[in-house]
Amino acid sequence: MTKDRTAYPSETADKYVVRFPDGMRDMIAAAAKRNQRTMNAEIVSRLAASFASGAPEQPGQDTTGGLYARVLALEKLAPLLEKMAPTLAALERMKPALEAAERFKLPPDLDQKLQAMQAFNAKLKR
Repeated sequence: MTKDRTAYPSETADKYVVRFPDGMRDMIAAAAKRNQRTMNAEIVSRLAASFASGAPEQPGQDTTGGLYARVLALEKLAPLLEKMAPTLAALERMKPALEAAERFKLPPDLDQKLQAMQAFNAKLKR
């Protein structure tokens, strides 16, 4: 004998299978984890936000300004930057000694480059 029960909303909701480009599923999973929700909730939230923004729809045009491609490229860089973090820290520690050596001339923008790399690395860790 089976019990009659009320179906859960997720059982009666419309369903649609989506094929993601390479890497997008991982991006969605990471965003969902950061936002402490399921992948489905992340996708629905982002779709709802895109419709609520009122941005005009233009078929065939990348409305993100190439953001997706840039995010993928940055995500590929993240492991490399994490590997570079100890090297950047070592360079920072060595800088005073290197500056003291008369024969070793540091580029004038070294501080700026080190700070930019450290800030970028910190952003990736958030």
